Amino acid sequence: MDDWKIDSVGENALRLETEVAQQYSAAQTYALDGPTLEITVELENRGRKPLACGIEIGPALVRDTDTRISAPAGAVSH
Repeated sequence: MDDWKIDSVGENALRLETEVAQQYSAAQTYALDGPTLEITVELENRGRKPLACGIEIGPALVRDTDTRISAPAGAVSH
């Protein structure tokens, strides 16, 4: 994977982007809303063939009775 570059920085958010050999691009956004950390991952296949990929997010999270994790997907294809 190519290096991640800072695309934008806000008061409570950071967006990183990368491109891999003109085959696909990816972006990650980290945003704070009070005690909530929202991580958004975007992948775009720029090639002509289907792209097999996986997403791994490994931040250190405190887990207690108030911790909630959700992972909605805007689109998934097989």
